Amino acid sequence: MARSARGAAITTVAGLLGRAAGLFTTLLVTHFVSKGDYGRANLALIIATLANLITLLSPQQALLTRNQRYSAAARLVHGFAVWSGLLVAGLIFGCGGYLLAKLHEPTALPLLRVYAVALVLERLSLVPALTLRYQLRFGALLRVDLGGDLAYVAVTVGGALWGAGAMCLPLGMVARHLCRIVALRWGCGSLLLPPPPGSLSPDSRVLLREVLQYSWPIHLGGLGEFLTMYLDNVVVGQLYSAAAQGLYAVGYTLVMTPSETIAMYGATAMVRALGLKDVETRQRTFLQGLRYVSLLLWPIGAGAALVAGTLEGAVLPPSWRGIADVVAGLGLGGAALGVSRMCFAQLTALHRPRIGGAMYVVQLLTFGLGLFLVGRWDQQRMHMPAVALAVSAAFTLPALLGLWLSIRADHLQVRSVLLALTPPFIGTLVMGLSVWSLQRALIYAGMPASLPRLLIEIGSGILLYTTYLRLLHRPLWQEATTWLAHRRHSQP
Repeated sequence: MARSARGAAITTVAGLLGRAAGLFTTLLVTHFVSKGDYGRANLALIIATLANLITLLSPQQALLTRNQRYSAAARLVHGFAVWSGLLVAGLIFGCGGYLLAKLHEPTALPLLRVYAVALVLERLSLVPALTLRYQLRFGALLRVDLGGDLAYVAVTVGGALWGAGAMCLPLGMVARHLCRIVALRWGCGSLLLPPPPGSLSPDSRVLLREVLQYSWPIHLGGLGEFLTMYLDNVVVGQLYSAAAQGLYAVGYTLVMTPSETIAMYGATAMVRALGLKDVETRQRTFLQGLRYVSLLLWPIGAGAALVAGTLEGAVLPPSWRGIADVVAGLGLGGAALGVSRMCFAQLTALHRPRIGGAMYVVQLLTFGLGLFLVGRWDQQRMHMPAVALAVSAAFTLPALLGLWLSIRADHLQVRSVLLALTPPFIGTLVMGLSVWSLQRALIYAGMPASLPRLLIEIGSGILLYTTYLRLLHRPLWQEATTWLAHRRHSQP
């Protein structure tokens, strides 16, 4: 359990560093790419990612939770992932133009084809990287992830500066996965190319059936989550315009990227510990993970909503104004991601994936209903940020459902769950009110939206939040700092 917890810390921190660089890249790209071009690149990315997700069948957690025959199962999944990825990329090359024409964006075809190349490279590195996590080799995984993130930033920023336009975005994605492949092959000694596809032995068929039986409820849940996390971008593009989609996509990236990273890495790294047979240890691990992701995500969601207006005026070019309303609308959804991911990880680790899948069924239904209502209500197409509010509702409802399902599945006490969530709730409330009061004072003093004011608002929020935890929740502060200190001094 300790190594899984330390793994959650190191992979989350690494993911945050990479995503922070990605956020910087996104903000820089807005100065070189128009909203319309960014929206078309976002559409191409979503199509390629959706094709990847649908055909991959989500075997990750089925592999991570295996206690026996991991290597044999990993070989089967790796072969399927790579060869099916090549087939999917071929279909994208052949049919992408027709699909984009139906979506009224035929000029996005070159972008889509480059993203298809990135899809194949991602499939090559999927199982080798997953094996590092299964083996708890988090130091090696850190180097792979950070190398890929640095390659993405370098190529994307370089392409933008050299006038590549929106093409810098898919090229950066290709560079990310290519760098990961190099690091896995020559840095970790991983085998990347599976043997050619052939007939399976009876034993392999049984093993593959085991993986698929475990994976399909998770796959449906993951597909539902993807639809609620990315198809809102497509809906914005179809209801409003490609420029509106570009604006929404950047706003979504600013608030949801750090939230999704913390939730994903934290829950994935702890999934094995959440499946322990010892009830007391398993419950303590779940509550610890729930508390830690909420300690990070809740102030990030609230803080992003609060400082969005200042960031818009200080950093973004005038043509990109309107992002602040999108970020503010998505703040609650970003805060809820950690709760839903931890609950889903616990339910799947307890081998209750069908119950966990119910969370994402509810999420998808809420998402569809919300977007339908926005489309009916906003007949004049003047209130695009309303989509963000609908998406936040679609993330919050399944998070609450997930808490109820987790409490029932593992016989948790409601009081213990509330105690785990009390520090982040009160701390976020105190920080939010303080930053809001500071903003009013700065506006009254005549300080315009600028980089110094943005840094003051962010810095004061971080200082107030950490001070609150240190003074009023000293045992929790000591627990968290000790956890991180152990990770720094442990061997990868």
